[in-house]
Amino acid sequence: MKPRRTVATKDRSPMSVLHFGAGRGTRLGLAAYEEFNASSPWTLMPTFVDAQPGTALAMVHEARERGIPAQSLEARVEDFIDQLPTSEQTACVVVALDHGEPIATIIEHTPPSIFVLGTLVIKIPSGPLYGLSFCLGPNDLEERRMVAQLFRRIGAVTLPRGSNSTFGELGDLGDRAGEPFLRAALAHRMAGILRKTIARLRPEVSPLELTADLGATAMPVFVVERSSSDDDPTRLAESTLRRVARPVLRGEPFAIAELIDHETIRFHICRLRGDGQVIVDGASQFDTDGVERDLVATRTQMAIARAEANTLSPTLPVLTTD
Repeated sequence: MKPRRTVATKDRSPMSVLHFGAGRGTRLGLAAYEEFNASSPWTLMPTFVDAQPGTALAMVHEARERGIPAQSLEARVEDFIDQLPTSEQTACVVVALDHGEPIATIIEHTPPSIFVLGTLVIKIPSGPLYGLSFCLGPNDLEERRMVAQLFRRIGAVTLPRGSNSTFGELGDLGDRAGEPFLRAALAHRMAGILRKTIARLRPEVSPLELTADLGATAMPVFVVERSSSDDDPTRLAESTLRRVARPVLRGEPFAIAELIDHETIRFHICRLRGDGQVIVDGASQFDTDGVERDLVATRTQMAIARAEANTLSPTLPVLTTD
């Protein structure tokens, strides 16, 4: 039998990834590059961009120790953003920064032909720990605008405390214990997204997603600007589903990031029931029409109270980390 000849594509030049950030999130997320390189005939080579002296270079050393080819560039986002490469020069742009403003800037300046993806961990003081992730490609130009707007609003209400306030000795014990699970889940998800984006295929994720259970599940997020003074989260969720072009599967959760003014954001966790009714944060648990009518006012008040607990503003600031 004539032997079959194969081509070892590992001998090809590595594919370049522009990676903004070289902090805690990047270090704990290196597993995404490891997983990709181990499961693909191609090799990704991230270029870590960070302004803090020596940080990007240290990340290169750690990456190479783990078998990941890497380069470093010491620069601020605002100094480098106008020099973003074309799709012929880089496979995709990855963002792992701890502040919403530069994340928004990178999303806005990444050429439409290049996928831009990243994560941000949000901790609402005395409240939940959220993991936000985004993957924006050539078909998500409108989503890019809204997602960038959301991150810029998040940046405006962020306390400059660093990751130690969330996951260090100053952080909540439950959050510290849950971080390894959240980071592992985000890295595994990132590796899967990279496999699609490198092949110029549409990833099997929503443009913006949120996890509220340490990465066990992820739900799509719709960013909306409040168009009226109506505070009822259920009516907001219902009107959002009528407007969005992306499908929502019945029985599964979704989230709404409501931009109320220049400084305020509210997160609503919702679910589309099997009968088509929208539940906001599990406030409605009754099926009998009569009971539902009697509890409409109470249900609305409960939903508003939960929304206010998940509100971000200058007087209700948030902690973020890469």
